[in-house]
Amino acid sequence: MKSVISVLLSLLLLLPLLISCGETTPSESGSPESVSSYHEDLSETEPIPLGEVDPFADSDPLPADLQIPECVKNADGTVIGTIVLPAAASEDKTLSFAAEELRYHFEKVTGANLPIVGRTGDEYGSIVLATPDTLPFVAEQFSDDIAWLADLGSLDTGSKFGSDGFSIRKLGDDIYVIGNTARGTLNGVYDLIEENLGVLWIRANEEEGLIYSPLEAAVIAKTDYREKSPFEYRGWHLCGEQYPTPATELLNSRNKLNTASGVFSEAALKAIAVRKMPFTHNVKSLILTSPIYDPDEAEYWNTDQEGNWLSPEASKQINFWSEKALEVLTASVIEKIKAENLSVFFIGVEDNYDPVVLPESGLPYEYEPGKRVSPDDASYISTVYFSFINKVAKAVKEECPECTLATFAYLTTVRPPKCQVEDNILVVYAPCGDNLTAPFFDRDRTNTQVNWLGYVNGDLCEFLEEWTRVCDHLCIYNYYGCQRASAYYEMPIEWRIQGDLQGYRELGIEGVTPEGCCDSEYGINPWINQKKGVHTYLEVWAMHTLSFWVYSKLAWNPDLDVDALIVEFCDKVYGNASSLMQEYYSLIKQGWDYGNAGNDKLIDHDANYSTFYSYYIKGPGINETICNTLIQAYDTAEGAAKARIGAIKDIVVNHIVEKSGFTLPENS
Repeated sequence: MKSVISVLLSLLLLLPLLISCGETTPSESGSPESVSSYHEDLSETEPIPLGEVDPFADSDPLPADLQIPECVKNADGTVIGTIVLPAAASEDKTLSFAAEELRYHFEKVTGANLPIVGRTGDEYGSIVLATPDTLPFVAEQFSDDIAWLADLGSLDTGSKFGSDGFSIRKLGDDIYVIGNTARGTLNGVYDLIEENLGVLWIRANEEEGLIYSPLEAAVIAKTDYREKSPFEYRGWHLCGEQYPTPATELLNSRNKLNTASGVFSEAALKAIAVRKMPFTHNVKSLILTSPIYDPDEAEYWNTDQEGNWLSPEASKQINFWSEKALEVLTASVIEKIKAENLSVFFIGVEDNYDPVVLPESGLPYEYEPGKRVSPDDASYISTVYFSFINKVAKAVKEECPECTLATFAYLTTVRPPKCQVEDNILVVYAPCGDNLTAPFFDRDRTNTQVNWLGYVNGDLCEFLEEWTRVCDHLCIYNYYGCQRASAYYEMPIEWRIQGDLQGYRELGIEGVTPEGCCDSEYGINPWINQKKGVHTYLEVWAMHTLSFWVYSKLAWNPDLDVDALIVEFCDKVYGNASSLMQEYYSLIKQGWDYGNAGNDKLIDHDANYSTFYSYYIKGPGINETICNTLIQAYDTAEGAAKARIGAIKDIVVNHIVEKSGFTLPENS
């Protein structure tokens, strides 16, 4: 582990605490006819005659003392002796990092230390990491792959794609891992590792989360395929971001997630090519930190019901009707974008409700010349807000044309506005309070459980579809990893997540960034501290390892077989207790389906842990069966698998015993 940290220190500079973590298999897609393929199997590549041209002419000669290990091979038995990072690629931090990741995992699994060199050699094969910019040879040799990866689709063509897809190609004895972007090549490296070495990453701490079986010889048998995701943005918004969690960000990166919550500086994240997406409620702070803020000006803020100006502390939001507030906010945003050279800047409404600015908020609002919206219209506040943000976005486009302005559609702005949204704005749609027990895309409105904002899932689905008509760029902020009961119960929502992501893909949504938490010992979440003791984020991850991992797989390819993913996870993570843990997850799903069939109670991220045990374990009468299954799984498991099961067993079994009076077997 110390060797890994030293490598990362030298590569990343500003990311000194990286530890190892996660990734897995995107397999063949069963995507619908209306969607282009996200996975294509290819025939073996035939070389294009290049005469005397040396693709690696700019690279240094191979070292005279080069040592070639012999335990990594092609399917035909040819030795793969080196990792090749062409001269231009060695200047790219992401590609250099990809090479080190590949070398590290080969060494971890096989003990072989594959040298990283600048060119291929004779009498052995190499794994070449490149983009068209760093090795022009690949643009000619693999022109069809490059065109396929560059095709990001559009709503007009019925499909959209992320820019960080990859192609893995065998050419003679060499294997080329190619992306149109460096991040695409890094994704290809992770896919090659997992598909051919059987590696899985499930936790931020490598001792718990790096899953593999040592091999005397590794065979690189899966090649000649290419993949890309339907989502440009894939990640988590991590609660506990005030704590140092580079290991969690690396875990997500290895699972081909490419969006971070903004814990680190953008420069530090560039080495793993992760976008900084710092979702936050910051609009008041942006006013207060503006270079032209006037502390004596009251108009920036809200009023009370009599029209008296409130203090910044007492205001729910800022004054979205005010040109003065607009000017001060815009100056603040542009200053911060330029200071950090940001590619994405987030403006977030406060975590609050309707602002009052009398008399303005009681009057019709003109959002376009001759077009007004009335205060009693449900989309009134949203229209006022997005008209305001549109003006900020126009100024940002002039001053910082390469920066995207991102903002929430949340609470009273969850409904789409009457106005069109500027094309340099990314709207992050956050359907807070959606019922996680029912499909999100409930177009038939079979779910009638109203959330605390007065909406059912069918409403939230309808709002999202309306958003696609007024906004070019949309990202979704679900609450898969944000639950009050997080440390006590794992909701079996993998199938719900799959339905969500497939629906988002059909609408051309650009990104998925649900709320979760850092896999870190440094955080204690008081929101989940409902029972005896104090629960850290580590305990949340211990309970939800499966569902968090499945989410990352579906974010890359929503058509993967969820049942097959669960079997793969259990086989690799729980070893000889796999069948028993599969039975446990099956029981949880059975209880979930039984409880939801007769449940008229809203189950959202705010539901208490006792609700889950009442409806989904006690209700269907599976208390004893779940206890016995977990106890037997724990007794059967060995080594690290026993500890992983024990973390679940101790919580679930102890709670069932405490609440139901069930008597545990002796020595359990």
